[in-house]
Amino acid sequence: MSIRELEVLPSPNGSNGRDTGGRFAKGNAGGPGNPYARKSAQVRSLMIDTVSTDDLQEIIRKLVGMAKAGDIAAAKLILDRTAGRVADPVDPDWVDIEGRKIEKINESDRKAEIRKAEWEAQLKAMSSEDGDEDDDFDVDED
Repeated sequence: MSIRELEVLPSPNGSNGRDTGGRFAKGNAGGPGNPYARKSAQVRSLMIDTVSTDDLQEIIRKLVGMAKAGDIAAAKLILDRTAGRVADPVDPDWVDIEGRKIEKINESDRKAEIRKAEWEAQLKAMSSEDGDEDDDFDVDED
């Protein structure tokens, strides 16, 4: 089988809007979105309307009590929601590489600021060479 024949074969994914490489073909409208979004919004709205502030305070107090009694899941939930989730550990093998990337970005930003200042100085010098400091045009009125 030649390469030319492979290009003509239908996608192994069937007629689902993908090309022979499995990528979305030109003109593909994409997926239908989240089919449950409307229902999820209705449920969320119902919960907000139904659960009072007093209900929430009671639930939170119960969770805190459970956490104090040694319930690890309750303690984790309380800590995640109040102190924030613990960040993923940093891979020590990548610390130096990421640090160098940041240094390069910072250096590039510094160089861009210097170039901008030089351009502004050149523009200012060019406008002062013209002898017209105020950049207004003189119009002769007859």
